[in-house]
Amino acid sequence: MHFNSLRPKFIFVTCLICLTCLFIVSLVSYLVSYKIVKNEVNQKALESVMKYANQFNSWFVEQGSIVNSIGEDLEINGDFSDAYLLYYLSSKLKRQETYVIDYYMGFPTRDRPFIDGSGWLPPAEFDCTTRKWYQGALQNDGLVYTTPYLDASTKKMIFTISRPVKQDGKLIGIAAADILVTDLMQLAEESKTEEADYAFLLDDQQNFLVHPENSIQPKPDVLEKADSVMGGLYLPLVEQIRTQNYGIVELVDYDGINRFFVLSPIESTNWTFGVAIPKSQYLKAIDKLWLGFATALAVSLGIGVLVILFFINTLLKPIVKLKEAVNRYSQKDFSSRSPVLTSDEVGELSRSFNMMADTIQEYNRTLQQRVEERTRELHEKNVRIMQSIDYAQRIQSSILPDLEETLGTAAKDYFIIWRPRDIVGGDFYWCKRNGSNLYLAVADCTGHGVPGALMTMTASAILDRITDDAEGFDPAYILQRLNKLLRETLRQDNPGALTNDGLDIGLCLIKPDENKLIYSGARLTLFYCRDHEVFEIKGDRQSVGYKESKIDYQFTSTEISLAAVTACYLTTDGLFDQNGGESELGFGSKRFKEIIMQNQAKPLSEQKRILNEVLDEFMGEENQRDDITVLGFKI
Repeated sequence: MHFNSLRPKFIFVTCLICLTCLFIVSLVSYLVSYKIVKNEVNQKALESVMKYANQFNSWFVEQGSIVNSIGEDLEINGDFSDAYLLYYLSSKLKRQETYVIDYYMGFPTRDRPFIDGSGWLPPAEFDCTTRKWYQGALQNDGLVYTTPYLDASTKKMIFTISRPVKQDGKLIGIAAADILVTDLMQLAEESKTEEADYAFLLDDQQNFLVHPENSIQPKPDVLEKADSVMGGLYLPLVEQIRTQNYGIVELVDYDGINRFFVLSPIESTNWTFGVAIPKSQYLKAIDKLWLGFATALAVSLGIGVLVILFFINTLLKPIVKLKEAVNRYSQKDFSSRSPVLTSDEVGELSRSFNMMADTIQEYNRTLQQRVEERTRELHEKNVRIMQSIDYAQRIQSSILPDLEETLGTAAKDYFIIWRPRDIVGGDFYWCKRNGSNLYLAVADCTGHGVPGALMTMTASAILDRITDDAEGFDPAYILQRLNKLLRETLRQDNPGALTNDGLDIGLCLIKPDENKLIYSGARLTLFYCRDHEVFEIKGDRQSVGYKESKIDYQFTSTEISLAAVTACYLTTDGLFDQNGGESELGFGSKRFKEIIMQNQAKPLSEQKRILNEVLDEFMGEENQRDDITVLGFKI
């Protein structure tokens, strides 16, 4: 089967459309089902963890109720003698069938001894009022569960449940019970869900009490904080506890395995119970869902392809006949026609082909003659256009001044580079004597080609007119007059003007008798060399003649002494903007200044040759982007 034939294309496009629709429907169904199944999995995990957390809570409440009953018994009995308290607590300890390892009672003053049901006698410096179990119960005025700590007598990690004992509203002491954390740890490890790898337990300070990793498990004298172990691995869990916003979070666990963590608070103690479920186990139900949808999609696709093949073979028979007729026609059998077998769109297409074949036969007889006539017309028009452009080039060249004749002895040396982008361009240079003074200018007009050339002629004529009026005008005044007259000439002082043309210009007034130069510029810069350095006089940031050019703008003039100046240079921005080199960036003023600096001792004719060579090498295969004009002179 060739893919460039119509049949496989029909099959491909039809299958693609059906597959796309089927895929979209399946994807939407899968996403909806995925969300439902995922919610069910999440809900099941949360409910399972909450169940065990509630069991823990019930266990804590049960232990707390024992301590509460001790306090209530003592308050009801009213006998707080040392002998009775020791007897009561030791009897209670012997009869207890829970995880409690000791019952005891502390008093607010040190003149009464510490009563311990196990018979333990504290050292002389022992002060129960400094203990957290004592202070917590006193502060809360009720039952409290302490953070696990190292027991002074057993040297084991325990936590304490305590409550105040009062008589007639007056505090008698604090009754308390100690429970080994190891017993609690065993209880937590037995409480993990079927899907979980392990269960863990955090106290109210987010210390790990239960965890399978040895480095995280409680030490005899220290507990590991969840927010600092394993480089902050469990910080997201700590954030859930702090914000009381519990959910399911995925982490890469301590052993590199991806697990989902589920937390639930233990209300009575503000501790937290959690389980870690392997990602593979967590996603088992979702994977089954994906497999089911993939199977259904594959079966549906197979059935759809068979149905498509059947209908396409039926539909393509008249199209195949039409194709055969077209092939014969393409082999110059101009008598070939397609049989019209149906009245549907394919039959209409066959009729259209037959009509087209008749029309082409007719057109073929006269086409060659029409092509030759049209080609001849285009050639004649092109010749006339090129003649007009060549004539425009001669006209533009004729208005450019003869620098050698105009400068005469006023300039010791000079060079001019004038490189229009097209045959004619929008750059021009201008030179005129005015008495003993000399004007030199370089300008960049709007546009390129013939429109730019027309602008150069207009601007040059206005400059001649301005400088004919009087002798020794300041360049700034000339630019001001040029701005006004160019706008008037182009009728751009009217808000409804259709054009918006102007120019950038750099104008020098050279006074040889006074050995000085006055410069004024509109966006063009004068470069000059003095004392082996290159200096710049930047033009005003104001163009000439445009609609937006201020009609009353006062251009600035800068005067320099020519005593130590070795050469001056004026250039349009076409040089700086020309792209090239490896980086494809512009030529730039920095590169131009470096060339001037390196070659300032050489004759200007040699500098011209070097500048042209550097520019050509920089451009390489790049086309010239803009008109380029550079004028260099020594006075």
